[in-house]
Amino acid sequence: MDKEANEVFYERNDTTIFAGSVEVLPEVEYYQINESQLDDFFDFYEQNEDVLLPQEHKVFTDWFSECWGKAGGGLLNLPSYSSFSTMIINPLI
Repeated sequence: MDKEANEVFYERNDTTIFAGSVEVLPEVEYYQINESQLDDFFDFYEQNEDVLLPQEHKVFTDWFSECWGKAGGGLLNLPSYSSFSTMIINPLI
């Protein structure tokens, strides 16, 4: 992404550079939403965000914690935090 949050693709043939999309959370189902369905989706989301948000936060926090551990983050002897918006979630270590 660039600094305006636009997706940027590297269009050369260098296999050492990643470009494109990748599934990072295989336990989460992804859906393509037709543009005509967006209003219905956001209405549903707003009506159910008290249930959906904690589940989303848990999935991403668990994923980040797993990545942190695999990267050797525990060797740093420093805490690591994840946050969503202005809400700080439980420390990971």
